Amino acid sequence: MAVPADVKAMGGLPAAFDGDRLRADNFIKEVKEFLRLNQDVAGYNSPIKKVAFTLTVKVQGLKGATCTSCMNGSSVCTKE
Repeated sequence: MAVPADVKAMGGLPAAFDGDRLRADNFIKEVKEFLRLNQDVAGYNSPIKKVAFTLTVKVQGLKGATCTSCMNGSSVCTKE
Protein backbone atom coordinates (compact mmCIF):
# COMPACT_ATOMS: atom_id res chain seq x y z
CA MET A 1 0.00 0.00 0.00
CA ALA A 2 1.44 3.36 -1.03
CA VAL A 3 1.81 6.15 1.51
CA PRO A 4 0.37 9.54 0.48
CA ALA A 5 3.07 12.08 -0.34
CA ASP A 6 1.42 14.88 1.65
CA VAL A 7 1.59 13.25 5.10
CA LYS A 8 2.25 15.93 7.73
CA ALA A 9 4.14 15.53 11.02
CA MET A 10 1.99 14.91 14.09
CA GLY A 11 2.57 15.58 17.76
CA GLY A 12 4.69 18.15 19.51
CA LEU A 13 8.43 18.39 19.04
CA PRO A 14 10.61 16.93 21.78
CA ALA A 15 11.81 19.44 24.34
CA ALA A 16 15.20 20.84 23.32
CA PHE A 17 18.09 19.13 25.08
CA ASP A 18 20.11 21.58 27.16
CA GLY A 19 23.03 19.29 28.01
CA ASP A 20 21.69 18.21 31.42
CA ARG A 21 22.68 14.54 31.70
CA LEU A 22 19.84 13.89 34.13
CA ARG A 23 17.40 14.68 31.30
CA ALA A 24 19.25 12.71 28.58
CA ASP A 25 17.17 9.52 28.86
CA ASN A 26 13.94 11.52 28.74
CA PHE A 27 15.16 13.44 25.67
CA ILE A 28 16.02 10.20 23.85
CA LYS A 29 12.61 8.74 24.75
CA GLU A 30 10.80 11.84 23.42
CA VAL A 31 12.78 11.78 20.16
CA LYS A 32 12.06 8.06 19.63
CA GLU A 33 8.34 8.59 20.29
CA PHE A 34 8.18 11.53 17.87
CA LEU A 35 10.01 9.62 15.12
CA ARG A 36 7.83 6.51 15.61
CA LEU A 37 4.68 8.62 15.37
CA ASN A 38 5.96 10.26 12.18
CA GLN A 39 7.61 7.28 10.47
CA ASP A 40 5.51 7.82 7.30
CA VAL A 41 6.50 11.49 6.95
CA ALA A 42 9.06 11.98 4.18
CA GLY A 43 11.32 14.16 6.33
CA TYR A 44 11.66 11.59 9.11
CA ASN A 45 11.87 8.25 7.32
CA SER A 46 15.59 7.67 6.70
CA PRO A 47 18.38 7.08 9.23
CA ILE A 48 20.31 10.17 8.09
CA LYS A 49 17.24 12.41 8.37
CA LYS A 50 16.50 11.00 11.85
CA VAL A 51 20.03 11.83 13.02
CA ALA A 52 19.82 15.32 11.50
CA PHE A 53 16.47 15.92 13.22
CA THR A 54 17.81 14.72 16.58
CA LEU A 55 20.92 16.91 16.33
CA THR A 56 18.81 19.91 15.33
CA VAL A 57 16.58 19.54 18.39
CA LYS A 58 19.63 18.96 20.61
CA VAL A 59 21.64 21.92 19.29
CA GLN A 60 18.67 24.30 19.59
CA GLY A 61 18.64 23.55 23.31
CA LEU A 62 22.31 24.38 23.88
CA LYS A 63 22.19 28.01 24.93
CA GLY A 64 25.32 29.87 23.95
CA ALA A 65 26.60 26.94 21.89
CA THR A 66 28.87 27.46 18.94
CA CYS A 67 28.71 24.88 16.15
CA THR A 68 31.26 24.68 13.40
CA SER A 69 31.52 22.34 10.46
CA CYS A 70 34.84 20.60 9.97
CA MET A 71 36.31 19.79 6.60
CA ASN A 72 35.57 16.08 7.08
CA GLY A 73 31.85 16.81 7.45
CA SER A 74 31.61 16.34 11.21
CA SER A 75 30.13 19.00 13.43
CA VAL A 76 31.62 20.20 16.70
CA CYS A 77 29.50 22.03 19.27
CA THR A 78 30.92 23.70 22.34
CA LYS A 79 29.35 25.82 25.06
CA GLU A 80 30.75 29.30 25.50
